[in-house]
Amino acid sequence: RVTIARRDFHGVRDSATLDPEAETGRLRGQARVAGGDASGSTLTGDDIRYRLTAHRLTWVQAEGAALATSAEWRVSADTLAFDIRDDRIQSGTAWGDSLRPRAASATNTITADSLAIDAPGQVLHEVRGLGDARAVSRTDSLAGDEDWVVGDTVTARFAETAAGKRALAEIVAVG
Repeated sequence: RVTIARRDFHGVRDSATLDPEAETGRLRGQARVAGGDASGSTLTGDDIRYRLTAHRLTWVQAEGAALATSAEWRVSADTLAFDIRDDRIQSGTAWGDSLRPRAASATNTITADSLAIDAPGQVLHEVRGLGDARAVSRTDSLAGDEDWVVGDTVTARFAETAAGKRALAEIVAVG
């Protein structure tokens, strides 16, 4: 087992490589990385690659049963990639053949052939489901009732509530 402990992320895996000149790294075999802050965000997969710029994490990608978790969301796919700036996720993509990309919270789920996530400053603004997209929303996670919409593309936009949480503000389906 290899452990990496940095200010901006922590990682555990069976093996690791680092090319300091190219500022790239790779974690193989049951890889797991976590953000260096207290947000509790994690990324797991069979193989995780990352890039650094000026020794700071700028991009990370997990392949093979990839799963990203945060306090509010779980995103799963064959492959997940995230752009990072100032130690915070800015955007992400999810795609795959064997595992249909899915973003799920306690009340919202979006599935599609691929997902594009906009989260500047690690604050969720928008999730776009591209290709055979479906969005499901449950106002009460205990009730069986759900609202859903399907389309070639589904865009879910999120806004801050009066209580300071992120909530679904708008959803648009096309095609």
